[in-house]
Amino acid sequence: MLTLTRLDLNPQHAEVQRDLGDCHRLHRRLLACVADAAKAAAEDARVLYRVEGTTILVQTPGIPDWSVLPLRYVGAEPSWKRVDDRYRLVAAGMRYQFRLRANPTKRVVDRGGKWEKHRVQLRTLAELYNWIDRQAANHGFRLDGAPEDAVRLVRHGHAIGRHDQGRLTFESVTFDGRLVVTDAARIAAALRHGIGSGKGFGHGLLSLAPVSHAS
Repeated sequence: MLTLTRLDLNPQHAEVQRDLGDCHRLHRRLLACVADAAKAAAEDARVLYRVEGTTILVQTPGIPDWSVLPLRYVGAEPSWKRVDDRYRLVAAGMRYQFRLRANPTKRVVDRGGKWEKHRVQLRTLAELYNWIDRQAANHGFRLDGAPEDAVRLVRHGHAIGRHDQGRLTFESVTFDGRLVVTDAARIAAALRHGIGSGKGFGHGLLSLAPVSHAS
């Protein structure tokens, strides 16, 4: 079972403020709530989440234990819904509105033509539109029009975290747009596993809404 939970955080809570300012702290906070559910579930999926202001959408195998969160960390009881059954209804030819907060990067090639391990951030509009177009082709969908017409980009600057090995920095971009499904199996995998790098730190969760019901 795969579930999606909406967490409406209490912006006055000191721990919320610290977590939203440090993606590594937030990563650890959420994993503390979902670790047991993820281990127990016999699902081929990973934990994904997206921060939208003081709201966090968290997708995980099983049902997380949100009682682990500090007292008054959330402003209301977390609400969740099952999504794996909805993902099974996605079929080729269907059109959706989509949202993806991602960390667009590319791997660096050395002079010998081999891929190096580290990645560099993509920042120009042309690079970002090309990136989402490539991801579409690789994950079972196409954009419903030219990238510049079918997708709206919102830059969020850097997501910064601190851990024992040093500083984490991710460039965050939200892609809002329209898509057409070309391969149901591949887009289902993208929905379950995420898209792009930085998935453990608030990137990669792909959300779909039927075009006829989208706001």
